[in-house]
Amino acid sequence: MKTAIILVLAFLEACAGDLGPSGDDGCDVSITYTPSMPIAGPTSEVRLISTVTQSSGGHSYTWTVTKDGTLVPTTDAQTNGSEVTFIADNFGPYEVALNVFASLGGSCPQAHATVNVLKDATFESMRLHIVPPVTAMGPTVDRVRCIAWYDRRTGTVAC
Repeated sequence: MKTAIILVLAFLEACAGDLGPSGDDGCDVSITYTPSMPIAGPTSEVRLISTVTQSSGGHSYTWTVTKDGTLVPTTDAQTNGSEVTFIADNFGPYEVALNVFASLGGSCPQAHATVNVLKDATFESMRLHIVPPVTAMGPTVDRVRCIAWYDRRTGTVAC
């Protein structure tokens, strides 16, 4: 009888590693996005892409995108949920969190990313209204001057 119990315990110990992944199955998760320099606007779509390595089998994905602490709606871009899109209608940082769960019940470490969305403006200008002192006897000057023009797509500055 003792021999049978020892054999059963030895069998269970040998199989313990085959029970599936634990809370951290050693996988790595990363997030990338396109476009690389998104510009804010009502139709500005950002695509978030997950990459899971060192993990086999199927996965399920839970994405969370926030802007200033407010949840931003996402839409699945892939049927398995590995890619999603969102509309970046305001400039500034969007915080992204991704939870990945393996089909065998384990989970990967949570991944985080910040998507910095640029302001929807290609140039800034100002109106100058100069009134000289009466003693100068000069004319009033009204001008619109370009301060700077920054093309975010090419990275050039002009005026």
